[in-house]
Amino acid sequence: MAGRKYTTTFEQHGLSKHPAYRSWCNMKARCENPNRPDYKFYGGRGITVCDQWRKSFVAFLADVGEKPGPRYSLDRIDNLRGYEPGNVRWATHTEQMRNCRKTNLTLADAEMIRKLRRWGLTYAALGLLYGGMTKQGIRDIVLGKVWKT
Repeated sequence: MAGRKYTTTFEQHGLSKHPAYRSWCNMKARCENPNRPDYKFYGGRGITVCDQWRKSFVAFLADVGEKPGPRYSLDRIDNLRGYEPGNVRWATHTEQMRNCRKTNLTLADAEMIRKLRRWGLTYAALGLLYGGMTKQGIRDIVLGKVWKT
């Protein structure tokens, strides 16, 4: 299979249909494939996949466990560390938004964002005030899509 950089031996064992398999492949590609648009946020800033997981989907699955459902994706608990045992969990989009590397908001922060928005601060100004968050991220908080109270 020359030319396929990300081939795994487990495809021959039938595990490529497992619900977590695509997440595993994407995790590796984000960190190892400089042609991916999101590489700059992962491999490009030094985020790696530990050797045991990079080489083995079975080892990854044994450590991380089954994917709870289609709404879940991989989340690194400490965004300064790589994909490794003890630093990865299955999380919903809402849970991941609370753990983004630009800001780790508290519920009090989310309430203050809503209050400041009611007082007239723009989404852009709030984004700058809260660690460079995007206008969409601030809008999601204001609209209650994340950090619901």
